Amino acid sequence: MELSQDWHIHTFRSNCAKPDSTVPAIVAKIDEAGLRLAGLADHIDSRQQQGWFETVVTANRKDLASLQPGCRVLIGAEATMLDPGRCALDADLAAELDFVLVACNHYHLDAVENPASRSPRAYADHYVDMVLGAAESGFATSVSHPFYHAKLGPGLALETLQSYDAGRLTEALRAAAQAGMAFEINPRYLVHARQWYRGLVEEARRYGTKFTLGSDAHTLSDLGYGPLPDGVDCGALCDEIGLTEADLRWPE
Repeated sequence: MELSQDWHIHTFRSNCAKPDSTVPAIVAKIDEAGLRLAGLADHIDSRQQQGWFETVVTANRKDLASLQPGCRVLIGAEATMLDPGRCALDADLAAELDFVLVACNHYHLDAVENPASRSPRAYADHYVDMVLGAAESGFATSVSHPFYHAKLGPGLALETLQSYDAGRLTEALRAAAQAGMAFEINPRYLVHARQWYRGLVEEARRYGTKFTLGSDAHTLSDLGYGPLPDGVDCGALCDEIGLTEADLRWPE
């Protein structure tokens, strides 16, 4: 599969990204990689950041306006779900953006609600509630790094992946399709659970739920879907889970 979109790129304006991730440098790298679509999605992790984030969006738009990228570049956000009923981004600010990625598993942040028991099943149930909340927001384009919660550590992340209730997963996929909300596929996470994500793709097709591709790049070296550390090809990995062009969401 040709990986020709990346909706999830952080500029240096995200405090966890590297200084080399300037907008001009990103555009040069994505043009070199031959992408057809790229999305700049800096973090907004609390309601108190609304004013600051508006300046980030304005600065990214200004930088992009001085360039002539070879592909379509969108200005958006990666917004954290704080609990199943609240997102760090409000609807008014979301309306000013080209797209919104919603992170429903930023459980490592102090502002984000965690389940009380912190068991695999509790995280699985709580995460589905977060996804349903993202769908209800009305502005989520896609859910970033879904279902596999890397920040919980590999052990708990894999146990949680196996703890999702099939009926509740179906509920989440249906709600996403109805809301026009996709789920991100990041090849770096597929290596942990290829068969699980293959099942997700197959089930999503039943309801018309789409996917987006995203690198979650925080530095220039993460761009372009190069080989993974173990030499696995990212496109081949997407083929392995059965993902096709028809499964992808593109901007209207």
